[in-house]
Amino acid sequence: MSKAGKRRGHVDADERSETDHESSALAKEGKAAVAEIKNQIAVEALRIIHEIMPQKILELTKEISENENFKYPTGDDDVLIEFDSDAAVNKKRKMDDRTCEENGSASSAGQGCVKSDQVVECNQIIFRQQTLLKGEIQQCLSMLVKVKVWIQLNIPKVEDGNNFGVGVQEETVNELSRAEDACFNSLESMNKYLFARGKLISRFLKYPGIQDYRLSVRDLDRKERAALCVSLTDLRNSYFTIHDSICKNLDKIKLPRSATAMPFS
Repeated sequence: MSKAGKRRGHVDADERSETDHESSALAKEGKAAVAEIKNQIAVEALRIIHEIMPQKILELTKEISENENFKYPTGDDDVLIEFDSDAAVNKKRKMDDRTCEENGSASSAGQGCVKSDQVVECNQIIFRQQTLLKGEIQQCLSMLVKVKVWIQLNIPKVEDGNNFGVGVQEETVNELSRAEDACFNSLESMNKYLFARGKLISRFLKYPGIQDYRLSVRDLDRKERAALCVSLTDLRNSYFTIHDSICKNLDKIKLPRSATAMPFS
């Protein structure tokens, strides 16, 4: 090989060495950054378990016992709906087909569109209930995600035997996932209630002589108020059970496998 070829080979080897050194340094920095994030997650999760969850249990228990909006309805007066059936008749107006088309409304052949100018307020008690519960659910979901990822990061690599602690971790993660599903179901239920109530009221305004529509709105409100009371209690109970389960099994969650335990022992 010529001298030029040898020099070129040395240069290529030096460049590869520098590249490998830079890659190794970046890998070390990346591992250190990931380890720091993992430590932050652990600190935050333990703070949630030991400080925030007990505080939320006390706060929600106080809301359940003292907040008048979360008292179970006992009669029709508790879910009274305020809108005037006579006004619905008087304020109906006919619009011609051209006006309907301009407003994006489809009209049947030979008929005009019928709309009402009346504004029907939402049930204010239920509105306050939903506002409080939505905020609590959003906070709960944020905490559940942090605690769950902390436990998942503590799950060790797969090995034969000595997996009881891993089973405890997996069951705790499943419990957190069930609590998350319950939170999402509560949010979805609130949205379905609003849609159903709007449909019923629109039918009543269109056919004000049919009192069954008005009664159905009242019954729907009563059901929703009771459901929201149950949802708040369930949320408090979820904090209770999750906090109790994690505290009882905290050693296994932190260290699922004992260093001295033998496989299949």
